[in-house]
Amino acid sequence: MRALLAAALALATTVSAHAQDAWTVAQRTSLPVSGAPIDLAGMAAPHEETVRVRLSGTVSFTYDGSEIDAMGRTSNGTRDVTAGPFVVLPAGSSVIESDPVAHRYTVEIPRSSAMELRFNAFGLATANLLTISEAQAQLVGAIEIEHLVPPPPPPTVAEQAVVHAEGVPLLAWAGGGGGLLLLLGLGLVAARRRKDPIQALLRRAVAARAAIGREVLALGPAFDPVAASAERLVEVARQHVQHHASIEAALARTSTMASDGAGARRMSLSAKRGEVRAKLESLVGRLEDTATELAGRNADTVRARGVDALIGDLGADLEAAVQAEEELAI
Repeated sequence: MRALLAAALALATTVSAHAQDAWTVAQRTSLPVSGAPIDLAGMAAPHEETVRVRLSGTVSFTYDGSEIDAMGRTSNGTRDVTAGPFVVLPAGSSVIESDPVAHRYTVEIPRSSAMELRFNAFGLATANLLTISEAQAQLVGAIEIEHLVPPPPPPTVAEQAVVHAEGVPLLAWAGGGGGLLLLLGLGLVAARRRKDPIQALLRRAVAARAAIGREVLALGPAFDPVAASAERLVEVARQHVQHHASIEAALARTSTMASDGAGARRMSLSAKRGEVRAKLESLVGRLEDTATELAGRNADTVRARGVDALIGDLGADLEAAVQAEEELAI
């Protein structure tokens, strides 16, 4: 019995290790020792509820001869973690794998609109009574950030049934199996679109525009310009969604590019993707605020007071949105 339990435990450990190894590197970049942040929100795929990254490598601090990794430093052969971590992580992050000897750490970070990682240059400079520029001049090396993605999910019951089906005539199998796969594919596409935060933002914009239209009908023709501006804002939101999708596609096509130059350009693309998402969120927020304000006016039966001010506010947002879209098109 003990031998059986030991074998089961060894098998579970092996399966777990293989599952960890199956995670692959989707993107790789170096963390600037200047302390400039890298926002992982631009790297993360829409379906990732948490983002897993691996921090590896060391930076030599020639000022005192120590070797620094993400979580601590080694000086004269002695490991010191009291001054760390030297990579500042977003709130709620957890280290799920740690290998101080190899200077490699796997971190899981909860999804949020801003997920910044940065090298703690300020803390290092302060601890050694140096300015940040003086501390930076003493740093040699780099800490690498690798964005990890999980292996594909195991086959579903329906997919296993397709694989193991026997004794079915070829034509019947082709027709029935093809229809089943088509339905499964459509279901997966629909589920992914529902989980896609960008598509969710667009749906919110469309819903807010519809709500504005209903409130304007009740408030009277004096508010018609508000509905027209809201319509234009939704069109601008659609353009942002298309631009975000084009950046996503570009990042996917270049995911295997590992040179320093390619990594820098991909980080620039990731940053631009984050900017597009932020502008889209701002548009959606303004549309929802306007719909709520109109509903309040309707509830208070105040139909004409402050119409010009409301139209002016929404018009200013429209001009800002159009200007932002023109800048993105350059």
